[in-house]
Amino acid sequence: MAGNGSDQAAGLRRLLSRQFMRSVTLVGGKGGIGRTAVLANVAAALARQGRSVLLLDQNRGRGCAAARLGLSTGRDLLETIERNVPLQELVLHAPDGLRVLAGAQAFELQSGLSAAGEEKLGRAFEGLVPRLDYILVDPPAADAIQTPLRSLASQEVIVMVSPQTESITLAYALIRRLSWEFARRRFHIVANRVRSAEQGAVLFENIARTARLYLNISLDYLGCIPDDEALRKACRLRQPVTRLFPDSPSAIACRMLADAIDQLPYPGEDCLDDFVQRLIHPGRVAALSE
Repeated sequence: MAGNGSDQAAGLRRLLSRQFMRSVTLVGGKGGIGRTAVLANVAAALARQGRSVLLLDQNRGRGCAAARLGLSTGRDLLETIERNVPLQELVLHAPDGLRVLAGAQAFELQSGLSAAGEEKLGRAFEGLVPRLDYILVDPPAADAIQTPLRSLASQEVIVMVSPQTESITLAYALIRRLSWEFARRRFHIVANRVRSAEQGAVLFENIARTARLYLNISLDYLGCIPDDEALRKACRLRQPVTRLFPDSPSAIACRMLADAIDQLPYPGEDCLDDFVQRLIHPGRVAALSE
């Protein structure tokens, strides 16, 4: 009996030590629809609410999430894999405690990682403190066919759609691909650059109706971000619109989207270890299906 009690106590300690969190990826059927700008502002809004957030930035250049937040983009997760640099040294710090990790180079090479490289990547996230409430993933800009599977390691996938016909068509194509090829059954939709809340609702209803009819899945609407000059100006100034223009329509909408994400029901237990394993072994992404 003592042995059984010891096993139960050890199991309880392992359970309590796991870092339960929510992982979210924001994707779009096509590039250039404002996805990175919205995600950077949602990450900033969640951090401002006291959540511990890591934004995993898989893009390069001035348009990447780190640059949009006014952060240096010189270092990359690849340094951990090739030179054993602790992840804590690579994390960039934005206001309100938001942390950003650049990983474009690492993820471009990840398909060729050795077993030792995968092990280094897996261990790297273990040293992150404080514990994470959220990992938000900004995947490489790609169309519906080329979105990398490694970018979909997150528990939740939010698909962005804009009013352009091509955006709507490709967003549906992405949902169809993820549903058919990877057994994803749960999707959230956000409409961006809309003229009104009514236009956003119509965009959602159109894509949701098609998904119900042809894919037999239901989509969840998280809201919309208005077409707002304040957001464009904040991007040019490399600052969150939620800090520069907190009363602007886009800032209010980004905070509302952050609240909507924060209130999503947990579909099941998830932790940092689970996310990292799906990141390293993308074949496990299908395990997220209901």
